[in-house]
Amino acid sequence: MQWIKTTICGTCGVPAIWSNWISVDSDNTSIDSKAAMRGVFYEIEEVQNIFARIEEKLSIPFSHVYLEAHKEVIRQFFEGTLLGRIGALVRKTVPHLVLDRLSDVAPLFGVGTVKVIGFRRGELLEVESRNVWNDVLINSDVGGAFEAITQVVCDVEGRWEGERYIQTAKKRARAIEEFKGRFTVARSKSVGNYDTPKCYHCGTPVTFQAFEWNREKGEITERDTGLRVVYETPASVDSLVSEMEKEIGGEIHDLVIRIEADYVKERILSGAYKKLSEGKDAKDTIFEYTNLIRRRCFGNPVISDIEGNDLRVTIRNPGSEDMVVGRILGSYEAVTGEKGMVYIKRDDEGLKVAIKPE
Repeated sequence: MQWIKTTICGTCGVPAIWSNWISVDSDNTSIDSKAAMRGVFYEIEEVQNIFARIEEKLSIPFSHVYLEAHKEVIRQFFEGTLLGRIGALVRKTVPHLVLDRLSDVAPLFGVGTVKVIGFRRGELLEVESRNVWNDVLINSDVGGAFEAITQVVCDVEGRWEGERYIQTAKKRARAIEEFKGRFTVARSKSVGNYDTPKCYHCGTPVTFQAFEWNREKGEITERDTGLRVVYETPASVDSLVSEMEKEIGGEIHDLVIRIEADYVKERILSGAYKKLSEGKDAKDTIFEYTNLIRRRCFGNPVISDIEGNDLRVTIRNPGSEDMVVGRILGSYEAVTGEKGMVYIKRDDEGLKVAIKPE
């Protein structure tokens, strides 16, 4: 069993998990070292926007499907802390130790604060959350933790009581066959090296000093934009899109790209990223916007070039490709004022994205 350190460095302000639990390479690829699961920083409205817009466009109510996909991914993450004989012993004898760790770790991921208020082995877990990032998806976080500890499949319900969000995970009475064996999570890998600048005191990569952690509120914010972000895995979105592709075909990828592009475009035009573009021309502005991909661990834009209204970007080791392409397209459309056509190619250098006026 491996514990996650929950301290925050007094020198750089970054949690110790980014040096002892999560590996980060020169491309800013962030991977959980036990479950080999990638993590990224989402704006807190970003994921909700994707599945809400898909639901709206396709008239398919699948929020519960996303909850199941996310719960499966979170279960696998927590099982990474419970490997080997000691992990099995902890599950059996002192599961509350893992639940206590859930309360300690949750604020460092920016999901809000979490407090366990009730637990019956294999039957029920009750949690009080505050300042939650998303009152649908945090249910999956709680459910995934419960299933990892108890090895029992559960359902999760949440209710608001003033500022408190009370979540109850209960043993599932009957299996839901439609989800059985689905939502396979691909193992992530890094392609960069680990010779990166680090804090001299704690060893965490200096790139994460772009964020500010508030453990009391359970928030992560970007220092320049002031936007709240949350550290989650893109495997949930990716596994859901993969499942939907089986049902409706490749058009789901075009839809996700367009939804993300519209979201990013609206954020830019509303002034959410204005501090990134102050005093810069169009070319440098697009560079700054695409660099958010690297900062937030979605991949490394190693080549970015614009000629006239033609943009070319190469992303090394992209995570959640549809969202990465959507972010580039939305940035292009916001800066140039042109509707863009996207051309995608994959080779040994990475994901190559070209955008031209429609």
